[in-house]
Amino acid sequence: MKNYYFILILSLLFVGFLVLAQELPGVTFPVSELGNCASKEECMAYCDLPENMLACINFSETHGLISPEDAAMARKMLELGVTDGPGGCQGRVECSAYCDNSNHMEECIEFAKKYGLIPPDELAEVEKILVAIQKGARPPACHGKAACDAYCNMAEHFEECIIFGEAAGLIPPDEIDDARRALEAVRKGAKPPACKGKTECDTYCAEPEHLEECLAFAEAAGFISPEDAAMARKTGGKGPGGCRGEEACKAYCENPSHMEECINFAVEQGFMSPEEAQKMREMIG
Repeated sequence: MKNYYFILILSLLFVGFLVLAQELPGVTFPVSELGNCASKEECMAYCDLPENMLACINFSETHGLISPEDAAMARKMLELGVTDGPGGCQGRVECSAYCDNSNHMEECIEFAKKYGLIPPDELAEVEKILVAIQKGARPPACHGKAACDAYCNMAEHFEECIIFGEAAGLIPPDEIDDARRALEAVRKGAKPPACKGKTECDTYCAEPEHLEECLAFAEAAGFISPEDAAMARKTGGKGPGGCRGEEACKAYCENPSHMEECINFAVEQGFMSPEEAQKMREMIG
């Protein structure tokens, strides 16, 4: 699940450097490009000063610590003369603390929108999140897509993520019913597989090593019957031609040259009766 954006370039841009500098090949202390800072702490202090931000942006981009897109957004803010974050906060620690306060969420999101820090293709989603927060919905305790994906994939956080995702309209309409059933299963103690969304879980659960994990949860959530689960275990989760996963098997069986094989497989596994199979052959011609 994507979470609300606190893309506060002025405060968060250099975290990657501060954490990784000592491990990056070719980057050693003191760092001449950053005022000869001799430690992570000195570099943090250097990059927190507005007059040094451009040098830090250039350094981070050159060393692959931020993407060209993020670097461009940061330079844009500097060109606009914006050196303070929401509420006048300055620096990574101060701005993180400010925007971690739920009372400031709306202000921080509006700040990011104002300066074009939210990608256009994600703006609509952020708007939904903001509306949900304004209505009292409580977002998960995470920030950013990667962090929230990891957070919400943990069983103990599944409920809060599903509840907020539904409140904010982040769950596709065709997945809401399944999400509710999954939530009920989690409340009863079932452990969801380490994937999210239909497409990703189809791929994840098609892997043999994840079969039992996925079948156990699917059965607990009522996505498949005990009989179908037993059959899937019997076949090892493989369909006709060794296909795995709904999309792969659908594509395989839509090929005219595989139709007879797929019909025979369905009969053998009890998915259809011999009479139904014969009718299907007649329909196909």
